[in-house]
Amino acid sequence: MSAENMIKELAEKQIPLHSLMVWKGGNIIYKAECPEAPLSMGRRMFSISKSVTAIAIGVLYAKGQIDLDDSICNYFQEYVTPDTDERIKKMTIRNMLMMRTCHSFTTYKQMNCGWVESFFKATPNHDPGTLWHYDTSSAHTLAALVERLSGKDLWEFIKKELPMLNLSEDSYFITDPQGVSMGGSGLVANAYDILNIAILLYNAVNMTETRYNITYEDCDFNVPIFRKYLQTAVSQLSPTLVKSGGRFDTFGYGYMIWRTDHNGFMLYGMGGQFAAVYPESQTILITTADTQSMACANDDIFDAFYKNVLADEALAKNPDIDQIKLPIYSGRPHENLNATYKLEKNSSDFTELSIKSDENVITLTLTGKDKEYIIPLGLRHLEAFTFSGYDQKSFAFGMWQSEDLLYAKIYVIDAYVGSVYLSLHFSEDKARVNVFLKKVEESLFNDFDMVHLAGDAVEK
Repeated sequence: MSAENMIKELAEKQIPLHSLMVWKGGNIIYKAECPEAPLSMGRRMFSISKSVTAIAIGVLYAKGQIDLDDSICNYFQEYVTPDTDERIKKMTIRNMLMMRTCHSFTTYKQMNCGWVESFFKATPNHDPGTLWHYDTSSAHTLAALVERLSGKDLWEFIKKELPMLNLSEDSYFITDPQGVSMGGSGLVANAYDILNIAILLYNAVNMTETRYNITYEDCDFNVPIFRKYLQTAVSQLSPTLVKSGGRFDTFGYGYMIWRTDHNGFMLYGMGGQFAAVYPESQTILITTADTQSMACANDDIFDAFYKNVLADEALAKNPDIDQIKLPIYSGRPHENLNATYKLEKNSSDFTELSIKSDENVITLTLTGKDKEYIIPLGLRHLEAFTFSGYDQKSFAFGMWQSEDLLYAKIYVIDAYVGSVYLSLHFSEDKARVNVFLKKVEESLFNDFDMVHLAGDAVEK
């Protein structure tokens, strides 16, 4: 058993793992990364952002600036009116940390107003402090609270108050349209940043003051209160079984931190961004990935980790960084195709599709009014490019699944993380094309979101 076996097992299942680190007893004992997504690269960490926001709330609490049982309305009086629902007025900071708000949905996705304002204007559907529902707008509003009371950007507040984390200079939070840090999903950081945050939590659980580069000597808050808060944050405060999406998220929830099996806890970001901490084994697992389109892939990651790494008490330190390969498919040979198609009216207002190919690369160009996407597809390899219009570093491959069907996948690995898929069907004489576009990504690439195209070849 070994970390190398874990990597091999996940590769056999074609899981797009980007990077992996194993920390044990004070040392990083194993590293692996894709060349396209190295451990040092800043990238979207999704809901790991919530755990960071919870830590920032803990700092405010340890500074005496808030009480966890304060009503959140006390701090946002501009959104409170005589018509404000009593359930919102009763909602506390602690309720929000535990995801026991009075909302069962992310309010800013359903309200036509400011993101923070929506949290106070949306109609509740249950009493606060009762039911657990995953509510990203709760974390976003808590981030706004941190920024309001500190007068600082959320991430700058963390860097100032917790300098021992040694966070990377180019890490940051994406902001909402009103300029508030997206405390529920907007953190852009690298794997080492997330490891340092995980070590902070590990030390708090183990009552360790100064081990593993964590010292509070420069901190301007009540350290015992802060550490006690962190111990509570990683404990099981809310059952999650009724809302779970897989085995690994059935073990409960603390203050925006998940419990796991093997008596661990984890910072959990969508798509396979994990910092899983196992105090009894003195082990931390850090992963980055893009499993957003693979229903059981997260379970597979943890199963492989438990079998190959956590169960092995004799793991030796490996000074090298192993290489991970992103899954690509090699299809059947096909003659080069060079054609241009005039597209029928479609939801993304694309007007033309051109295809140029040689032995190594197929280049697709999608054109519309005021937009053009040039997508190079590597045949039997990943072709690197910057996704025009979105300025995101991407890697793409294509394969002929049959004589008439071309499949393409684009890995987006940058500040935003996701995938874009294309399926192109050609008539036998290549005079007509039907195309399906699909994106699996939270914020961008709406031109590719479940779009159908069709068109006929034109002379050029």
